[in-house]
Amino acid sequence: MLRVRCLIHPTSAVCATADTAQGEKRLFSGQNQATLTSDGRPLGECRISAVSVKTTALLGTVFYAPLEARGSNAVLQPFLSAGLGLAQNKVGDWTRVNPGATQPSRTFAGDTSSSLAWSVGAGLSYQVTKPGKWPVILEASVRYYDFGSASGGATPLAGSGASQPVQPLTFDHSQSVVSIGVRIPLRRY
Repeated sequence: MLRVRCLIHPTSAVCATADTAQGEKRLFSGQNQATLTSDGRPLGECRISAVSVKTTALLGTVFYAPLEARGSNAVLQPFLSAGLGLAQNKVGDWTRVNPGATQPSRTFAGDTSSSLAWSVGAGLSYQVTKPGKWPVILEASVRYYDFGSASGGATPLAGSGASQPVQPLTFDHSQSVVSIGVRIPLRRY
């Protein structure tokens, strides 16, 4: 199981202005990105602030070590991994700030959704113990996780007016993870 927490803090410079082209707009912040879409009207100047995202995912992962598969007993082994599973994306309450609107700051309820999740990765393992002994393996890897789409709710909170947004905050949620760990196989090889 993997838990990921992150915040999206776009700046006003990345939002669309009234004279910007209509259509899809992207917000980037570190490794996180959001896409706002328009229904044919310009999105106007806006900021999305204090959006929290909590993802819980369960993936089945397979590993393939090509040298080990050929019978190599080398202490240094490259490997590949791929995983598939489900992710639950929980977007907290989110606030849209639009200085040109009648009500410049509006807060909407969060939402929870489930998506297909997948991962791919590559790494290198180093067997610390001598061959023939119970293996203790030091492992370094890079993995890319795609947790699907996450969306905020469309219900305005108290004091935020009664109208819903044209489209709630929606974005593709993914992470790149670099990890170092120790692996002790349950079975000797």
